[in-house]
Amino acid sequence: YIKLVLKADDFPLENIFRHLPRNLPFMLDQASISGKADLTMNVEGKLPDSVFTKFRIMFKGNRITYKPLGGYQPDIEGIGLVDTTKIALSDLKIGIKKSTITLAGEIRNYLGGAPQANINIVSSNINAADFLLSDKTTPEEAEKEEVGPFDLRGLTLGGPIDMGSISFAGMAINNLNGTYTLEGNQLRLKELMGSIGEGAFKLNGLVDLGVKGLDYSFNLRLDQAALKNLAQALSPFYQNFVDGTISGTCTLSGNGVTPVRFMKNLKGEGLFTLRDALIKGLPSMGAIASFIRMDGGDGFRFDQAQVQYKLHDGAVDVDGSFTNKDLGLYPAGQIGLDGSLN
Repeated sequence: YIKLVLKADDFPLENIFRHLPRNLPFMLDQASISGKADLTMNVEGKLPDSVFTKFRIMFKGNRITYKPLGGYQPDIEGIGLVDTTKIALSDLKIGIKKSTITLAGEIRNYLGGAPQANINIVSSNINAADFLLSDKTTPEEAEKEEVGPFDLRGLTLGGPIDMGSISFAGMAINNLNGTYTLEGNQLRLKELMGSIGEGAFKLNGLVDLGVKGLDYSFNLRLDQAALKNLAQALSPFYQNFVDGTISGTCTLSGNGVTPVRFMKNLKGEGLFTLRDALIKGLPSMGAIASFIRMDGGDGFRFDQAQVQYKLHDGAVDVDGSFTNKDLGLYPAGQIGLDGSLN
C-alpha cells in the first residue's frame, strides 16, 4: 500500500510541456502553458493495480499558447483538479485583454472517449473590442492573428447553458440560458435566450470551427429590448442619444475575427420596429428643430419607427421611417462599416 503527497510551489509549467510526447491527443496538440503554478499530487492505493492519483493545480495568471487561437492567447487563473474519473474546475478565470469569463463545474469520463461536461459560467465581463479589433495595420499582419482552424473531430459535447447574469460590452444580460452541442467541429447554439432591460432576445447559431476565421451564422430575435442598453454595447457614448424599445429579427453570417476578414465577409439582413423611440442630444438636432419650427429641446420622440437593413461588402443599406403626429423622417442610404456615409 502506498500513500504519497508531492507539492511544488511556483513550479514552471514550461518544464511539463517541454517533456510531453509528440503524439499527443488532438486537444493538446500545439498547446502549452507558460508561467508558474502551485502543484499538488496525491498518490494512494494498493500496488500495482489499484493506485488512485489526484492532481491539483493552482494557476496564477498563466498564459495559454495554442496555435489555432491566433493572436488571442488567453491568460488563466484559478484551480483545476484532475483524477481518473473527472476534471473539476473551481472559479477558473480565463481572460483576453480586459475580457474575462469565470468557469466552474466538471468534465466526467474524459478518459473514456465520451466526455460529459457540466461547466457553468459563473461570471463574465466581455468587451467585444478585445476580440474584433487588432492593432495590426496590414492584411498580412492581421492574417497572422486570425483564429482557427481547430481540429476537434472525435470530440462530442452538449448540454444546457445556464449563465444567469453576464456583462457583454458593458451591457447587462440577465437570465441567459439555452443549449449547445459540439460535434464534428461544429458548435451549435440552440435557443439561447435572455433579457435586455425589460425586453428579451432569442439567438440560434452555428459556428464551423474547422476553417480559418471560423464560418458562423446567427439568427437573432428581439422582443422590446431596451434601446439604451443596446446602444451602450456599441459605446457608452451612444446611450445618451436614444431611448425606447426595439423588436424584430435579423440574420448574420460571415467569416473572420480580425477586422479585415470580419468586415469583408459579414452579411445579413433584418427588419426592426422601434416603439416610443427618443432621439436626443445629437449635434445637428437644434438645426433640424429650428428648420421645422419645433422646440426639440428634449429631443424628438417617435411613436413608431421601422428600419430595414441589408449588410454586404463592408456596408449597410438602410431604409427607414420615423413618425409622430408632427414629424416624419425617412432615412435611406448606405453606411460603411468604416464609418463612411452615403
